[in-house]
Amino acid sequence: MSRLAWNKKTAEQEIINGLALMQAGKVTVKDSLIINNQLVNATRPTIVVCSPIGCTPMVGGYVGEGLADVAVIGNEECSPGPTSILEAIAIADRGQGVLLFLLGDAGTVLTHNIIGKQIDAAGIKVLCQILPDADVKGSFELLPVLKLAGAAAAQGKALEEVAEIAGTCLDNAAIIDCMEDSLQEDPDAEAIAEKLIELANKRFQLGEGDSVLLLLNGNDNATVKEQLAIYGNCYNVLTTAGVKVYPGGVGNFVCGKENLFVQLCLVRMHTEWEELWNMPCSSAFFTR
Repeated sequence: MSRLAWNKKTAEQEIINGLALMQAGKVTVKDSLIINNQLVNATRPTIVVCSPIGCTPMVGGYVGEGLADVAVIGNEECSPGPTSILEAIAIADRGQGVLLFLLGDAGTVLTHNIIGKQIDAAGIKVLCQILPDADVKGSFELLPVLKLAGAAAAQGKALEEVAEIAGTCLDNAAIIDCMEDSLQEDPDAEAIAEKLIELANKRFQLGEGDSVLLLLNGNDNATVKEQLAIYGNCYNVLTTAGVKVYPGGVGNFVCGKENLFVQLCLVRMHTEWEELWNMPCSSAFFTR
């Protein structure tokens, strides 16, 4: 929960300016767009991601090499409009096509339908991934999806293959919430980890020979010490069951979901994704 009294007229620009200043020389801000400065040298499929500023994650923090090339930020209450998205696509296109990620609210699908004909008229090849409503799931899964897609694009894979990897990753991601009101009076990291993995197993039924990517989000509520303790216990529970764990990390990757203590992201990994996950990337919110 934010402790600031946000001015809705200026909040968007204040946050975008902060992102630009902490990445000075690496990104350029143009109105509601945040653009990777290395985009001018790209000879590959490129990635555009769009989100309301009140939605999670704050996608501008994932603009950089190996991740998103352009982020389009809406306002506190709604997704970016068609004009901004079309401008971002035009800026991003380097002749190899654009993978467009849309997340946010119910208006996202409507926006996609509106811009479809205009994209065709511009002659730009665009494939779109619509993520689940962030108010419901939190869109934490965007991070591993962006990382794998960005790495695949950096390898020079065709747009269709990059989009297929992104879609398959999204289909194989499980997001598990631990809400603050579900915690016992004196919760311990081991018990929280066991509960998170138990809930994840209702989706995946993980066991001997399986492989997963493990990420933990603190949502600005859990301290780094708490995140590390829970992450380590999740790792132990999984490996004890014979599951191979690819280390992802801990951090406040997603912020703003009410009453959320921590959030677990598990991605059932494909063998060929290990190289993609371990490729370098650099952005304000995630570097590898």
